[in-house]
Amino acid sequence: MLPAAIARRVLPRTLIPTRRTLATVAAEASNAEASDAAAATRYKLPALGVNPAYDEALKVIAADRAVRLERLKAVEQEIARAVKATKSLTQAEQLSALRKLKLDLQVKAELNDPEVRWNFKHGYSMDCNTQKICSPARLFTTFTYLLFGNQLLTLPYSYQSSNFLPPVDMSYPVYRYLAQKHFQKEVLTRLMQRITQMYVIPDLLPSSFVPSVNLKIDIKQEIGVIEPGVFVKPSKTIQPPALTLTNFHEDTRLYTVLMVDPGGLAVRSHVPDPENMTYQQTCHWLMYENAPVSRLSFLCSWNFLSRASLPLGLPFRTNVPLSTTSPTIVGGDIILPYVPPHPQRGTKYHRYTIIAFEQPEEGKKRVQAVAEKRTQFDTASFRKQYDLTPKGVTFFRGVWDESVSRIYKKILHVREPVYGNPPRIDPYITETGYKQKKYLNI
Repeated sequence: MLPAAIARRVLPRTLIPTRRTLATVAAEASNAEASDAAAATRYKLPALGVNPAYDEALKVIAADRAVRLERLKAVEQEIARAVKATKSLTQAEQLSALRKLKLDLQVKAELNDPEVRWNFKHGYSMDCNTQKICSPARLFTTFTYLLFGNQLLTLPYSYQSSNFLPPVDMSYPVYRYLAQKHFQKEVLTRLMQRITQMYVIPDLLPSSFVPSVNLKIDIKQEIGVIEPGVFVKPSKTIQPPALTLTNFHEDTRLYTVLMVDPGGLAVRSHVPDPENMTYQQTCHWLMYENAPVSRLSFLCSWNFLSRASLPLGLPFRTNVPLSTTSPTIVGGDIILPYVPPHPQRGTKYHRYTIIAFEQPEEGKKRVQAVAEKRTQFDTASFRKQYDLTPKGVTFFRGVWDESVSRIYKKILHVREPVYGNPPRIDPYITETGYKQKKYLNI
């Protein structure tokens, strides 16, 4: 820390700020960053008259859009007449076909618009596995060090980073279409590779399963949205993670979410079952979201939960209304409350898998299930019992470290088990403990 007298000799007078200049610098910096961020979040139309081919392309796109919008008006009138008609099987089929045609026209009318493409690229698909996906603009703090009097001050000011743009509005059919194509092209291939390579298929899901919704895990403990299959320290998952399920259907549906540590002999890396000399599945979280999920996503975030209350249950309610503008779940039917991952000492890595099941009748039927056992849980039997259809899956891996011992002691309140390889049996040791001769004289 420099005294004021030394500072005056070292720095020019204009660089020694007063109280007034401190406020001025802060205001100017904040305004400049805010204006830059605002400019970065807006589509800037290229100048016309520079490239004749580009100008002509815009005319073609505008003409095509006008034609499709005219057809869309006619289709909407047909839908209105079909709704008023007498209900019959033919009327239902006609109405379904008209709605599909309406959706197709809505998408194709806007699909080639450069502004729509720009908005989607910068507001949604910056990176399919980071917090840049559908994340609100985030505030960052930059510290400017200024010498004031005889003290070195830290001057903070906040600004919006242009790397984190507002999400696109998924209530528009064109953005849902682009999001689905992005999921199928960019996310699905990597996800299928991970769940196949790590034996999530077939240990938990049938070999014919292909995810149709994008299920993401957000570990709030300084990690953020994670890629499927990464290693996460047990200390980072003591609190329940936030789950985001991005779906692409317009109607509202009900989902059931399961978090399980799968057993099986595929990789011999999970919860041992010494009595049966095998491995068992352990259910860490089971919730029946008897709340409709529509269009964009639902967000499960229960990070308000204290560590002491984790094994006791979560304060959930049923029949929670969800929509595109309010996707946060603050209630639900909890069958088994969240228990943090606690990979046992002596075992290899564990695959903590989260599966989103669509409930029967295309997500229209509520599920009223009885309490299930945590240990020796059978995902396949559970799915068949309640006629659930798997739609989305993701997972992360964990191995034992010192934080697991604290989880057993402070949260689970049980003695920590320790596993290892069974001792090697020497066939030449008798019941008395003496070693018999390897060779006998006959």
